[in-house]
Amino acid sequence: MQERVHERNSRQGARVAPKASAALFAAIVGLAGSGCSGVDEALPVEGQAPAGRSSGASCTATSCPSPDDTVCGAEGVVCDELYGMTPGQRRRRRARRRASVPEIVCGPSNCTGCCQGNLCVPGSGDDACGAAGAACDDCSARSQICGAGGVCAVPCGPGNCRGCCQGNVCHRDYNNNDRFCGDTGLACDDCSGRNQICKFVVGTGRVCVDRCGPSNCNGCCWSNVCYPGSNDDYCGVAGAACDLCADYNMICNPTRVCEIGSCLLGTCRGCCQGTTCIWGNENERCGSGGGQCGDCTTGGNVCYAWCGPGGCDMACVPPDYVPDW
Repeated sequence: MQERVHERNSRQGARVAPKASAALFAAIVGLAGSGCSGVDEALPVEGQAPAGRSSGASCTATSCPSPDDTVCGAEGVVCDELYGMTPGQRRRRRARRRASVPEIVCGPSNCTGCCQGNLCVPGSGDDACGAAGAACDDCSARSQICGAGGVCAVPCGPGNCRGCCQGNVCHRDYNNNDRFCGDTGLACDDCSGRNQICKFVVGTGRVCVDRCGPSNCNGCCWSNVCYPGSNDDYCGVAGAACDLCADYNMICNPTRVCEIGSCLLGTCRGCCQGTTCIWGNENERCGSGGGQCGDCTTGGNVCYAWCGPGGCDMACVPPDYVPDW
């Protein structure tokens, strides 16, 4: 009976002993080689190098990451180098390797933004402005902003912009740009988005105003100004574009429409042939100001016109006539 119990215990001990030996070996080796790239994860046989691991194969943090910093890859050491060490030996080994790793310093060689301490940041923030790996500048401490090229700049405003400011850009367009309307360094107004135009108003400056048209003009419109429409220079009605009758030697009649005029009423801007008002720009019928038309061809001359903002004056001149202006 005792012999059978001893024999059974011997058999159980034979089964337990290899497991205990492997567990003990794992506790000694620890995680020295776990996670290494291309390494067999099975427990090695005591007294032999780990299976699948070539002698001197290097582990790196990239190929053998370790969140708890306990495997070889976290230090980038040789896989077999920690094999067989005690936990204390591995800790001392890791400490020596960490101390020998050079610190990466932020600078022009590795940072396109600016360096805040040893941290590379984009360099576009008002509180961290810079470029080309230089030290960051705090523009906001001087009430400035981070401008182009990572350089602190005074923000666009009344002190440095005679036009209007769109963000930090000063638009100095004095032609009343409808998209960037304003002055004295105030924020630009986009008149075009409201179907308005930018106009200089005395005492106010450049502001958005409604376009001249049928809704707000009973006369005629010229350069967004509403005219009565009864003048020879600006003739029209119902908010339409003004006709410049005078430029064509015409008059603005009572219905505010351009016409050649009447010899009977003394309103002819051309010349009169009998009681008919004509343009007066022909060689055979030349003249202006409501006078009688002349025939330039009888003297071998031609009809010549001198035109200006108020209309045209026609008269007969020699064919080779050259103005003296």
